[in-house]
Amino acid sequence: MLPDAYVAHRTDNRLRIKIPCRKEDHAYFDLVRNSLSPQEGVREVEVNPLTGSVLVMHDLGTEALDDRLRALNLFLLDAPHRGSSALYETVSSAFQAMDETVKVMSRGGLDIAGIVFAALLFSGLYQITKGNYMAPAWYTAFWYGASILMKAGPAKE
Repeated sequence: MLPDAYVAHRTDNRLRIKIPCRKEDHAYFDLVRNSLSPQEGVREVEVNPLTGSVLVMHDLGTEALDDRLRALNLFLLDAPHRGSSALYETVSSAFQAMDETVKVMSRGGLDIAGIVFAALLFSGLYQITKGNYMAPAWYTAFWYGASILMKAGPAKE
C-alpha cells in the first residue's frame, strides 16, 4: 500500500511534499530521491527522513510534475492532510466562505486579504499620525499587511 502524502508548499519551481507515515524511514526516502532525481525537468531532489519531507526543484509545470509524481507510484499525492485539526478546518472553511462572499459582493474587486491589508496599512498610518514612531505598532502593521498581500496573491500555475 502506498503511503499518503500531501503538498506542504508549492512555488513555480519548488515543491515540498510531506509523507508523515514514513518519517525516519531512510531507505524509503533514498528510493524517492533515486526515483525522482533522473526525471526530465527535475533539477534537484532533497529528502529529509527525520521530518518526512521531500523537496523537488524543477522546471516543469504544476500539472506535469504532479502527473509524473503519480506515475512513479511512490506515494498517494492526493491524500488529504490528516494533521489538521477540526478547529483549523472549521475556522478555515468559515474564512473561505467569508472570502467568497466578499468577492461576490465586490464583483471580484476585493477579498478578505485585501481588506486585512488595507486595515493594517491604515492602522500603521494612524499610528504615525499619532506620533507613535518608536512603537512597533505602525511598522508591524505594515509588515503584516505586506506579508498577507504577498501570500494571498493569485496562485501561480
